[in-house]
Amino acid sequence: MTASQPTPARGEALFRPGVPVIVRRSERGRRKTSYNLLVVRQNETWVLVDTHLASRIVFGWLKEKKFPELAEYDQVTKEVRWGKSRFDFHLSGRGGEAYLEVKSVSLAEGGVARFPDGVTERGRRHVEELSRMVGRGLKAFILFLVERDDVSEFTANFGVDPQFSASLLRAIARGVVPLCYRLVFQPEGVCLGGKVPIFTRQGNSRLNEGCYQLVIEVREAIRLAHPRFSDVDFPAGFYIYTGSAKRNLLHRVARHLSEKQKNRWHIDYLLSSREARIQDVIFLPGRDQRECAANLEVGRMKGAAVIWKGFGSSACRCGCPAHLYWFERLPRYLMRRLAGCRWSRGV
Repeated sequence: MTASQPTPARGEALFRPGVPVIVRRSERGRRKTSYNLLVVRQNETWVLVDTHLASRIVFGWLKEKKFPELAEYDQVTKEVRWGKSRFDFHLSGRGGEAYLEVKSVSLAEGGVARFPDGVTERGRRHVEELSRMVGRGLKAFILFLVERDDVSEFTANFGVDPQFSASLLRAIARGVVPLCYRLVFQPEGVCLGGKVPIFTRQGNSRLNEGCYQLVIEVREAIRLAHPRFSDVDFPAGFYIYTGSAKRNLLHRVARHLSEKQKNRWHIDYLLSSREARIQDVIFLPGRDQRECAANLEVGRMKGAAVIWKGFGSSACRCGCPAHLYWFERLPRYLMRRLAGCRWSRGV
């Protein structure tokens, strides 16, 4: 039996010989294959891989008011154009007028769901258009539908598509409302599962203030284009940088992800090297978060080393040797988070 995947994506972690799948016979004639691939089994969970089917499922849930955040919209129209893009749904009702874009999420490792699974110019354009909508006084939502039930957190796939990730963070900071729910597969069919926290496993309404940690991979040893580091070799390996922002936390992280930024802080000089790339971002939002406490916790991890004393900690009053630690190998829990969604040159 041969089946086609209606909406092909990068599925190296899913499509392996011998894994159980669910297919459906196609009713269309003149096809090379007689079946469509719908669902794939990975470990102990089923993963929906047909995003067309996901869109139809969400449409039904919108009509049934399954999403509390969208329950005040009575009218749902599919496939509506705004600006230069076409969005999944236009909503109207007591809540006024709004647009909703749905993104299907199948990639997950270590309990963390990630989007996208490959570079997506279309996805980046969508979030930027949603941001422009908000700027014109409209309401805009982006729903990440996690098509599996083995996750406890959603985040952008920073290492695979940093430009989409930066655009998403800016859009949320501007007022685009992110939602994330999971699908649950049951014998009687698919049902809506629980809400998934976005960017942090604890969930926090103060997402735009607090601390963050950048997990950076450096492929080859480098020297930074800064006079203070001119005689310092930064070896290949992994680095964890801890920073904070009392406001505009999302914009701060988006700046780190963006290309061609003017070097201002120590970390900018490291990130401007083509050998360095952010693989993950750990958000620690909230006013009560303490940057130095989070940084010192990293310094106590096995294998942590300081390459240059004072890096990123010139304003530190807690005695931190640096706010950048080097690891030859990352702690196991971080490697598990990153498995299957790592940077490869040329992406």
